[in-house]
Formats: sequence, C-alpha cells, structure tokens
Amino acid sequence: MSNAITDIIMKPEFFGKIYAIANKTSARVQRLGEMPKYTVMTETIPTLELYGLRPRTSEDVAFGDLLEVGTIRKRPMIQQIRDNNGNQTGSFVKFVYLADSVKAKEKADLSKMMKAEEQYVKPNTGNGDITDGCDFEKTLGELLLLSATPVDEYVGGVKTGQIDHILVITRSEQNDETYDIKVSNVNTAVLKMPMFTKLKMVKPTGRVFADVSQVETGAITLALSAEDVEEVKAPQKQEMPKQQPTQSAEKENNKK
Repeated sequence: MSNAITDIIMKPEFFGKIYAIANKTSARVQRLGEMPKYTVMTETIPTLELYGLRPRTSEDVAFGDLLEVGTIRKRPMIQQIRDNNGNQTGSFVKFVYLADSVKAKEKADLSKMMKAEEQYVKPNTGNGDITDGCDFEKTLGELLLLSATPVDEYVGGVKTGQIDHILVITRSEQNDETYDIKVSNVNTAVLKMPMFTKLKMVKPTGRVFADVSQVETGAITLALSAEDVEEVKAPQKQEMPKQQPTQSAEKENNKK
C-alpha cells in the first residue's frame, strides 16, 4: 500500500510553551495499551491530552508545571462509528499526541501565560488536514524521485487541452514507502530531473484519511500537495587552505 503514514512529526514552535493543568495519570489508548497521560495547555491549544511514549522518560508532573517535552508525534487513528446495535455506520480519523519524553522544568505562574492569537480548540479531530504544525521533512525523511507525469485538465468530463497538475511519485527511505505528490506548478523543473534525484517540497500541504478498504487494519493514507518540488543539492565541499611553508622549508629552498 502506498501513501501510508503512521506518525506526523510536529514542529515544537507550533505548540509554544507547554504547561501541566493536572497531575500525571495513566489511560488506555487505542492500539497502544496503557500509557502515561498528561493533560496540558499550550500557547496555541487550550486543552490537550498528551501521552508519554516511553515510561522511563515520562516523569511525574503536577498542576502548574512548565514542561520540558521531547519530540511530539501526532498519530492518526481510525475511530469507528456504531449504532445502538453495535453495527458500524461510519468512521473518521482522530489524532493522538505522543511525546518522546516529558518532565517538569519549573513551577509556572499560569496567570502570566501568553496565548497565541490563533487557537486550535479541537486538536484531536477535524477534516484530516495535517498542514499546520507538521514538520514534513522529519515526517517523510529524504524523498527520491521515481517519476513525474503531467495530468490533463478536465471540465465537465471533457479534456480542455491544458495541464491540471504534475503527479510526482517519490520514495521515502525513512518510511519504506512511496508517496504521490500533486504539484501545482505545471512548468516545474522536476519534469527534466533524472530518477532518484533527492527532492524537497515547496509549500507542502497534507491530509490524512481512512481508506475504506483499510478500516479493519487501521491503516491511514496521506494525500500530499505542494506548490513545487526542488532538488536537494549536496553541500559544496570547502577546499582546505594551502599549507604555508615552514621557516625550515623556506631555508632549504633558498639553498637550492
């Protein structure tokens, strides 16, 4: 299955400072079992349930603690909707936030906490859009070009003769997965790049959804779009400065 994703790595600046608004507890998480649970408030999210991935690095905290948190992963999961008889009537994607490590840094004065103008009041649900806060480079790792194909534009089922977008197929070595990217720049230079060119996305967006055929397995599909893709060029090697001759070497040269 292509375009599958497990974890979305979040940018730390998306959250800002993180504060505990309850003592550490534990809770059972779908497909993960019993985990350390932290109820927190961030500069961008009024209330967030954060779970510790590793018990050894998930320390005790108390209300009002300013927290020091490691990498936060947003894991999409399929939530099934059932009727009163237990029959499944639908499903949607929800997000669980997992932290590599959590510990108390210092006691904070919550009355002086700074709040961002834009607040995310429902961080666990939505339409599957992951663009805000997602670190695409860390989530996908290095992307290698497999192919780039122009896709025709259709209006009312009729081909217009124009190109709608470029479908770029890439491979992520980190995730051992292939990803399709819908590129809006129809004149993109990627059309002339050789296979296995290292790429990075320009102004990427992403949305996750549950493939109907994968509801039972819990697999999540990632749809990617970007304004363009660019080649990642290897950094140029700096030339070592030429070694200056020593005084003894200069004397030897003068004798000749």
